[in-house]
Amino acid sequence: MYKRQVGRMGPEKNPLDLVEIYQQVREQKPCKLLLVGEGTQSEDLKTKIAASKWKSDIVLIDRIPNDQIWKVYATADYFVNLCRTEIFGMAILEAMYYGVSVAALAAPGPSVTLRDMPGHKLCSSYEEIRDWLLAEHPAQEQLRESAARTVPVSYTHLRAHETRED
Repeated sequence: MYKRQVGRMGPEKNPLDLVEIYQQVREQKPCKLLLVGEGTQSEDLKTKIAASKWKSDIVLIDRIPNDQIWKVYATADYFVNLCRTEIFGMAILEAMYYGVSVAALAAPGPSVTLRDMPGHKLCSSYEEIRDWLLAEHPAQEQLRESAARTVPVSYTHLRAHETRED
């Protein structure tokens, strides 16, 4: 099972807290964590990962070209957003498009995007996110249904991978 975060590694995104949540989940369930992005907390994040009991299961990638980011989502089981001030949440929409279950803290964007969406969880606390990640993974039918209801066809950049051979 793979958990992902794609985005800027700044304090408002809480990447250090995501590592903490991951470690709690990992104690109970085999999984890996992939973080993609860079920012003001990148060095602190590297230090925290290096000190983790599960460091071999945590990967931090600074950058991935935009036309390759779909590969990150295509291999993910979950996408986690810990930003309490998320205005829109393009990465949330991208994850949903690729059939990835999203767990996000309540914020202006996720509160609209994830409301009443099967297969996803709008959370009020880190504990709720942890519990969602420990629960049974949502059915693919639920994830497809919510993607069809949420992700407009006009986001054609999400379909870039569909014309590729890789």
